[in-house]
Amino acid sequence: VPTDLTDQLESWKEIAAFVGKDVRTAMRWSHQGMPIRRIPGGKQGRVYGSRSEITQWLSGQRDELPSPSALPESNSRKVLRWALIAGTIVVLVGAVAGFAFLHARTAPGLVSFRDNSVHVSDAEGHELWKYEYPRPFDLSLFPPDTTLDNFARITDLFGDGHREVVVVAPYRFGPNPEYSFRVEVDCFSDRGRLLWSYVPEAAFRFGSHDIGGPWKVYDLFISDGRPSPGIWVAVTHTLWGNSFVVEIDPRTGHPTTRFVNTGIIYKLNEVVTGDGRYLLVAGFNNEHDSGSLAVVDERTPYAVSPQTRGTRHYCDSCPAGSPEYYLVFPRSEINRVEGVYEDPVRSVVVTGSEIQLVKFELQTTKNGVATIYLIRIGSTIEPVSLRYESNYEIRHRALTVQGKLNHPLDQCPERLYPQTIKMWTPSEGWTLLTFPAAKPSA
Repeated sequence: VPTDLTDQLESWKEIAAFVGKDVRTAMRWSHQGMPIRRIPGGKQGRVYGSRSEITQWLSGQRDELPSPSALPESNSRKVLRWALIAGTIVVLVGAVAGFAFLHARTAPGLVSFRDNSVHVSDAEGHELWKYEYPRPFDLSLFPPDTTLDNFARITDLFGDGHREVVVVAPYRFGPNPEYSFRVEVDCFSDRGRLLWSYVPEAAFRFGSHDIGGPWKVYDLFISDGRPSPGIWVAVTHTLWGNSFVVEIDPRTGHPTTRFVNTGIIYKLNEVVTGDGRYLLVAGFNNEHDSGSLAVVDERTPYAVSPQTRGTRHYCDSCPAGSPEYYLVFPRSEINRVEGVYEDPVRSVVVTGSEIQLVKFELQTTKNGVATIYLIRIGSTIEPVSLRYESNYEIRHRALTVQGKLNHPLDQCPERLYPQTIKMWTPSEGWTLLTFPAAKPSA
């Protein structure tokens, strides 16, 4: 028994108070070597310890004792700790909510064009930034019935949570139509920094003609079904109407020509099947004088519309390559009676494996005189249905009254016995697709 009673601790409670822990911790530390003695012959559990011995042991065990966060705590300490944790969670939740709110207020949501500048706003219409071009925009450089708003896309190109802005900007270098022009595709960061700019500069040889621009951009399509989005641009020649599609690297702006068409390309889209991902290229074919659709396997490095070799429609400078399918649609009797040269496919809507194609019989979308085809793509192309837009029927009745058509609408041969579509494939060349009789308009 120690002779210095002032050095003595005579219970677990005193020992625990001395080391600044609870009784259970003091008892556990005794099993780890803290010098605690039991009183011989005393009641079970009676202990004592020396302040100096315990202090010496603690100084030697400083790096080996469990951290306070790993030790059992008193109820008051537990309440304090959970209060601190709850407070931290509230702060973090508030910070995350605040960041989300600020990000929404700073993320591009709307694009508008004014005179010679692009204005980008958040989803609530608060302007974030603008970018000015050297000349005013010229809508005549776009296809008929389109606006600048059709040529702006907002998407996360790099998968980092930021939304980039891609726009097509057309402008002339002078006030008159004969002045040279420039159409460019520009990619901006969410803060308005110009990341890259693409200006079409490709050149091709069709028959004895070299075609090298100037070029217009007729459609901008961004695929969002990949691990990273793909940027596709349809480019057409102002005089000849020949066109091509480039795929642009989102990070560098580097263009790669993927498809060349003899005729204007108006619309791009994409369909995904069990066999792969296919680019849909809709427009007009000059050699066949009618609306067209190319279905291009996106794994194919290069593809060209199937044209007759030795004619001015054949691309002599293009590398070998072909689409999976190429469809040419017949002219309707309204188109033939009205004498309109171009009857292109101007709309492509994809729903699963089904593709709705709208061919405008009088070239523009304003009059709405259109034939609507529905096809299904799988191991082959399957014709599903054919119908006519309501304005088509109105125009048909008017032409019948005028004596330009010799049959009423309900006896129209093209409705009862639809014309066939010509389809080209690499393995079989040209074959025919037959549609069921047309349905009444919606």
